[in-house]
Amino acid sequence: MYIYVLHFTTKLHHAGHYTGSTTNLLERLRDHAAGRGSRLCQVLKQRHVEWTLGTLYYTKDRRAESKLKKIYKNGSRCCNICTNDTPHIPEDCIELPIHDLKHPITSQELREHGLHR
Repeated sequence: MYIYVLHFTTKLHHAGHYTGSTTNLLERLRDHAAGRGSRLCQVLKQRHVEWTLGTLYYTKDRRAESKLKKIYKNGSRCCNICTNDTPHIPEDCIELPIHDLKHPITSQELREHGLHR
């Protein structure tokens, strides 16, 4: 399972990040770029707020997302875009280097390259 942090280009009221988890990362990111999958991402799309994948973890622990949210009440604390510090990685998680991904990592890139599954 992947745990990811989306970094918003512009804050939406108090929110500057979205933390989620999925077993199919590309499909989930495509859903978010299309405004599906969460109410917050739907509002981001409606208001033309873009996002970038800020942090990515892999884990076999289904509770890891809630553990991460408990440790970091604010997504900026574990967002590699917002902090130069190495974030505390939850137990049983591996941080994946985002620059090694072979697919788009921003909402704009996902929309420009098509949202076809």
